[in-house]
Amino acid sequence: MAELVEVASGRPDLLAECAGLAAGFHQGDPDEAPHLHAAQFCIDARADRDLIPRWVEVGRYRAAARADASR
Repeated sequence: MAELVEVASGRPDLLAECAGLAAGFHQGDPDEAPHLHAAQFCIDARADRDLIPRWVEVGRYRAAARADASR
């Protein structure tokens, strides 16, 4: 956990972005569980919880765009 905090350089907004994108982009995927675990690590490392829902939506949007592009 300390390494994650160090890598984020005291930027809870970056941790929130990573958490939200991981959760949103992989929602419903067969490999969703490890991405939710990664998101939880970011949350535990003091991600800004208020920003996470916005990034979840961005992740969902990006996943939908990827699915549309592959059709």
